[in-house]
Amino acid sequence: MAEKRDIDVAEIAISDEKIEVTALDLLTDHERELLELEARLNVELDAKLMANPNKMPMACYFILPNEFGERFCYYGVQPNLNKYFRLITGMDKVQAKVYSTAFTMLAYFFPLLGAALSDSFLGKW
Repeated sequence: MAEKRDIDVAEIAISDEKIEVTALDLLTDHERELLELEARLNVELDAKLMANPNKMPMACYFILPNEFGERFCYYGVQPNLNKYFRLITGMDKVQAKVYSTAFTMLAYFFPLLGAALSDSFLGKW
């Protein structure tokens, strides 16, 4: 696989001639084919969306209830967590506050970790 460099435009001097190289020139044939396929698919999807601009995409019917459920669970658990740690597990106030704050921190951190993993290793979306 050819080595990719993070450049937009570079100049290469070969025997007093300057050749301009763009980032697209550094791609392999397979990567170029994938870019062309992605462009064709995007054109088709854009045409479908523009045919009926008031129609909501099907994914919204899954995303919105999922977000509602996540928020409902988080905000339902969070206020009771400190009490739970103190009364049920027998922790003192400071330790219960530390654990409930750690829960909040992890609730905000793990979506960032999941996004990084999905974008880097698991595919485009």
